[in-house]
Order: sequence, then C-alpha cells, then structure tokens
Amino acid sequence: MDGLLTYLPKWTQKVVTEGGGRDPLGLSRVAFLLTDALLTGIITTTDRARYYSFYTWALWHIEKEDKPQRYEYFVDGLRRREAALALATANSEPQMTPVGRDVVRVQLDRGSLTGEFNCDFKVLPSNNTGGYGQYYSGSIYNLGLSRRDDHGIDLVSDGLGDQLATAFHESIAESAYIKNRLYTRTSLSKAEVESLSERYSLQALSSDAASTERNLLLDIFFSQSDGGSDQKSLLRRQTLTILLDLVAKYSDLGSPPDTSSQDKLDVYLLYAIYYDSLWTDEYELIPYTPPATHEFCYEMWKQFCLHEFVVQSIEGLLQAVLITVGDEFLGRDLTSVIEEITDDEFQETFREVMGQRCETPLAFLRALGLEQIPRERESAKFQKQIEPNHDYAEPALLSLATRIPGRRTALSVMLLGVLYAKWRGVLGSPSMSYISNHAGANLWAGAVLPELDSWFSPDALWSNVLPRFIERFILDQHDRVMYEKRRLDSCWLHRADNRIIKDQDYDPQWRASRFLNSIRILSDLGLIETSSDKRVEITKEGRDLLRQLITSDG
Repeated sequence: MDGLLTYLPKWTQKVVTEGGGRDPLGLSRVAFLLTDALLTGIITTTDRARYYSFYTWALWHIEKEDKPQRYEYFVDGLRRREAALALATANSEPQMTPVGRDVVRVQLDRGSLTGEFNCDFKVLPSNNTGGYGQYYSGSIYNLGLSRRDDHGIDLVSDGLGDQLATAFHESIAESAYIKNRLYTRTSLSKAEVESLSERYSLQALSSDAASTERNLLLDIFFSQSDGGSDQKSLLRRQTLTILLDLVAKYSDLGSPPDTSSQDKLDVYLLYAIYYDSLWTDEYELIPYTPPATHEFCYEMWKQFCLHEFVVQSIEGLLQAVLITVGDEFLGRDLTSVIEEITDDEFQETFREVMGQRCETPLAFLRALGLEQIPRERESAKFQKQIEPNHDYAEPALLSLATRIPGRRTALSVMLLGVLYAKWRGVLGSPSMSYISNHAGANLWAGAVLPELDSWFSPDALWSNVLPRFIERFILDQHDRVMYEKRRLDSCWLHRADNRIIKDQDYDPQWRASRFLNSIRILSDLGLIETSSDKRVEITKEGRDLLRQLITSDG
C-alpha cells in the first residue's frame, strides 16, 4: 500500500480552511460549500459522537438545575460539567483524547499527587465555554438541537434536542455525579473521579445504559425519524451511508481501510469515490459502484475531489510565480515571470511525462488526445482512460511536484489539461449545476476549465495564454479575496507599477473532507470497529443499518 500512497495525493500540510486561514485565492470557499452541504453538523473539529449528546444535556441540565440569570453563571455551570467529563474520560483510558487533553493531563497529574481533583478549570484556556464554544456549538445548532435566548444563553431546542438531553440524563441518572450532585462541586476525590468513568465519560456511550442515547444519535446523524426533511440532512445521511458501504466492501475483500492518518483515509475512501475503485493492500484496483439511490450525493463527492485537484493546479501556479519573483525588492513584471516559468525546465517536464515537448497549448491538448472542446462522451471516455495508474493521472503528476518554477508550472498545466479532458464535457451535470448555482464569484472547476477552450487556437502560445490565466485566476483573484477579507496587510503578493512583489511564500494545501471525523463518529456509534492499528471494519449493527438505509432510500 505504501507504493499507492506515494502515488496518490498526500497531505503535505493539513489546514482547516473552512472560513479563512491561509487561503490566498479563496479556494476553500467552494470546498466548504460542498462539505457543509454533504456533512452538515460534522466539521473538521468535531469527531466524538457523545460530545453532541453531552453538550446538549449540559445546556438542558444547567437551565433545569442552575437556572442561570446571567451569562457568566451559565459559563460556570458548563465549565464544571465539561471538566468532570474530561477528567473521567482521560482517567479511565489515558489514550482517549477529550477536548483539552493537555490541560486535562496536567490536572490529572496534579490530582494524583494531592488526592483532590480540580473540576472547575477551563479545558481550553482560550475559550470560556471550552469545546462547546470552540468546536461543537455551531454543529449542535445546525442539527437543530439548540437555540439561544435573549440573554445570549444557549438552550436545548424542543423535539430531538430535548429528547437527546433527556436520554443522556437517563444514562447517567444512577451515577454518583447525579445522585450526589457532584456537578455543584469545584473539586472531586480520586474515588469520585474513578466512579464517573462507567457512565459519565465519552467511552460510556457504548454501555447498555446509554442505548437510548446512542439510538437517538443514530436517528439524528442519519435523519431517520424525518426521512431527511431537508436536502442537507438527506445528503449527510447518504454520505454516511456511502462511507458504511465502502467500509463494508473493504471488509468483504478482507482488506480493511487504514485510517491512521488523513492521507491514508483519503486514499481508501475519498479518492475511491473519485476513481470508482477500491484499493487493496496488494495495490489492486477493484471497481466500486455506490447504492443506486445515492448517485447525486456520490457525484457531489466527486466534485469535491475535482475541486481539490483544481486547487492544486492553481495554487501550484501561484507557488511558481512567488518563487520566481523571489525577494527582489522592486518585484518583477508578469512578462519576465512568464519567460522564466516557461523555460527549458518547463518543456523538459512535458517531454519527461508525456513523451514529447509541447511548444504550444494546442500541441499539449493534442498530446492529451484532444482535437476539440470535449463533449460529454469524450469526457466520459477520459474519466475511464486516465485511471490512477496512468502515467499522467492526477496523482502521478502531483507526485512529481517540486519547487522548481518551470517544472511546477508544467505540472500544474498538465493537471489542468487532464481535468479539462475529464470534466469539460459534463459541466452541465446536476452536481456541477448545484455548485454553479451556489458558488457565486468563487473559483471552481466550472469557472476555470472553460478558459482552456481558447488553447485550441492555432495562434495560442504559452506566452499569451498563461499571462491571461495568471492575471485572472491568481493576481486579480488574490486581490479580490484579500479585499473581501480586509486583510490587505496580510497578503501573499501585491502589485505596484505593473510589477509583482512577493509578500510571503505559499505551498499548495489540501482541504479537509471531514471523512476522518465521520469515521470516528461512526465508530463511536458502534457501526464500525477500529483495530489497534487503526484499520476499520463494519460491525453487524453497521451492516443491519446499512441494509435498512439502502432499502428505505430505495
């Protein structure tokens, strides 16, 4: 499998760019648009199923028992309850990772020495409401489990929110934490902390006492009671169903997916969708077909993968431009930049990968096998033809990337050409129409790939198509995004007197799919089981639910 991992995309640096961060061209916006539509309520910082029920219960219990009249009293109640959960979780299983694990570990070590454990500390020193405020509040709200009153205090919502809070309370009702009102205390003894692990901890979700709570979480994540009352709920259910189906297929092959890292997970699950193939440890590709009723959801995840590759190609060009401009105080004009990034290294890279130099854009398109703007039939043919083991498939090109400007430029251009061949003819598909209707002025495949139509002109030269492309999709886009963010003091480049001046370096980034978070939640819910080496297989409960989901959606 290691050979395949070097061949397929890898996370050179994981960034969570769901609303900002290091995103000079705003390319995270469409990535977030897709993941938010497909996995609403599950984001890159939420990966434990019981936190959804715990925080919902905490809102409910604070209102019921503490009756806070001021916001700071609400914060005090939440802090004590969260600290106790974190202590119970980390104390019973040191390998477990509650929110604020480093702070919790310090408190556990200190309590072990004194015999008294502080349970009135902030698990996240930078956030008064801890993991709830930092990570989970938005997700819980988006799942319809919470609301906010006129004083800014979060409350549980009627319906599922109240039901989930009640179910959590029932699962811990017989614990000392409730019977002895330990939630009013600011410190606990060692025996009291140890007593919490059985019911009042993250891992206690798998206990018999938490069966009602667990079933309600399943109902919420899979939108079972309302049948997916809105599109996002339906797409989340179908995404989780596809993930279960993929894990089941791998289990049937005797080749369980490795989820020990984000890049390995994406190889087995995310890019399996893009290439319609499962990957075995023996580097064998097995065709995969999703449930027939999930086609739109499946195609939307293909669009996410496509966007990832578009990001790599455009940000690769940005990187080449920045490296070329370098630290020259007065910068460089675009013409001189183009001359350098289309040097002999540029053409030598074409010869190395495609077997020939491509002196013009038209020569390059013909080397790909294109004689005209591809239509639906041609794009479908290229999608089947350029599989991951092809010499110039997307992962093969990315595996060759370097910081040499001419080589980086050629690889970005080739990646754009491959994506153009595969997807230009299907820009009117339902999944692409969805993005078109929601992306606005943000960059995505449908806004970028048609630019290559002009490359079929006999008059097209690298010296005139690349300046137009870079001007439109890098320089102008960068300025627009920085202006919108009001971050003109934190740019990657700026222009003065028609010269480009570099402000800081940039390396292309992979955007997060949220698949790893989803897999961890499915594991917490008992639908898949994770081995000590982080490989996952579907459980009997997972297979039963999978059959039910496919049948009901059919």
